[in-house]
Amino acid sequence: MDTSGQIRLLECERIWKKSAEYYREGRARAIRKREEEARGRRRAEIEARGREHEASEREKEKDLIRHGRTLRATCTSRAVLSYRAKPASNLRVQMSTSQSPPKDRDDGAAFEYHRRTEGRVCCQEIRADVIAAVAKSVEISK
Repeated sequence: MDTSGQIRLLECERIWKKSAEYYREGRARAIRKREEEARGRRRAEIEARGREHEASEREKEKDLIRHGRTLRATCTSRAVLSYRAKPASNLRVQMSTSQSPPKDRDDGAAFEYHRRTEGRVCCQEIRADVIAAVAKSVEISK
């Protein structure tokens, strides 16, 4: 083989190696780009979930504040002003006929009776310590 053939062969081999190197670099770039895009999507999803969580926490706090205000308004308008006690709505018992409060209770409970439009009586049992605490808070606020 003459020298020009060897030179061409070496030149072709150099070009082949260079193109193989470019091909590998291109594939590596494409893989890095896909991985970076996937990381970006995951980061965006995590941030979105964080924002949703923060928004739900803020909404829960607002609901709790609203609930507390509602309870205070209910207590003030109904029970504290008229009975100086918080209404215990979870202990409310619907009675079909009216009753008078039991006499000589030794467990320290007080009873509230509310007449309804249907003629039924609503009985709520409230502990004496709750009544005392509310009475104390009413006196403090005056």
